[in-house]
Amino acid sequence: MIFMDSYKVIIFDLDGTLFYKDQMISDNAAKKIIELEEKGIVIGLATGRFLNELDSFIEQLQLKKYQGFVICANGAEVIDLAGGNQHKFSLLSKQECYELIHLAKQYKLISYIHEDNDYHVFVPGALKKIYKRMEMLFSRINIPFFQAASRLKLENNIVLHKDEYEKICFVGNHKSLVEFEEKVKLLNLDYAYYPSSMHSLEIVKQGISKFIASYWYLARKKISLKEVTFFGDGGNDDELISNVGLGIAMKNALDSTKRAAHRVSQYTNRQDGVYKELSDLFN
Repeated sequence: MIFMDSYKVIIFDLDGTLFYKDQMISDNAAKKIIELEEKGIVIGLATGRFLNELDSFIEQLQLKKYQGFVICANGAEVIDLAGGNQHKFSLLSKQECYELIHLAKQYKLISYIHEDNDYHVFVPGALKKIYKRMEMLFSRINIPFFQAASRLKLENNIVLHKDEYEKICFVGNHKSLVEFEEKVKLLNLDYAYYPSSMHSLEIVKQGISKFIASYWYLARKKISLKEVTFFGDGGNDDELISNVGLGIAMKNALDSTKRAAHRVSQYTNRQDGVYKELSDLFN
């Protein structure tokens, strides 16, 4: 039996977890989450997305009103909505990003990076014609990478303007991604690697994770990890899902995430699994 009265905080991953259909949170899930906020439970979002992508979801869940928090870019940034305070951890330098993009080209991987509130995509020459033909399709798909791909920058125009970046992402053949990751590890041990699917990989500075960012936030609020429930589905969720008091993996989660979790939902995110789990746990 699970005694939910002992949990003070609930954290949700977004893509593949809290998102229901078309990258949106269902009305049922939002209503249930607000009910929990009204009872004093603190709600947090922990996502690979960036802050500028989250405004509508922060508003929908009334996170500012109920003093919740947001963890962005897989843990590179924490925003305490109780006072609007932001904390950034170690970021990738411009030079590191250049080196990773150029190395990814050798493995025929697409690189994309977040700058000026938008995604900038760098495509190897060998894939250029394919992506030009699919440009119109990409613009219609409501996923950050594919939306960015509709505005791709080609390999001969790699220009980065910021001094530091939260993360850099790579998309391509699974075998190529594995070989690329192995090569990067040989060259530099100062990175952490998060596969978000079989065909995508995100790289951040070592010490950046949803777990570390959550621990940092919770310690300042004097809340124990054992008082936290977390819902997730991907490789970047594994460490947090295994260390909280109750870690719940969606039915559609990666196998590693299911193994790390205390409970595996019988529902996928597209079946509004979070709403159904919350209704069961807090009924």
